[in-house]
Amino acid sequence: MGSTDALSELEARVASLETSLRRTRRVTITLALSLLLAVVSAFTPQAQEELSTQRLVLTDAQDAPVLALTAGPESSLVLRSPTGEELLRLGGSPARRIGH
Repeated sequence: MGSTDALSELEARVASLETSLRRTRRVTITLALSLLLAVVSAFTPQAQEELSTQRLVLTDAQDAPVLALTAGPESSLVLRSPTGEELLRLGGSPARRIGH
């Protein structure tokens, strides 16, 4: 019976080692993912609260101005159609060309 006891003890030790190995792998994976998340977070640009410019022009796929917002003495907002026709102008001089 001595050999049966030794075999049972060996099986119990192997089972304990396997459990310990699984636990160690889980902890290692969790730590690695946490480290990866921390590194990625450190290099992710933060959103700006404010964007400052004197002129903002939105263009279409052909690089034609579609919307222009200009700040200054003659501040204006101009909306153009895809054909370039001025659809809406808020502020500014009508003679002042807004685009590129």
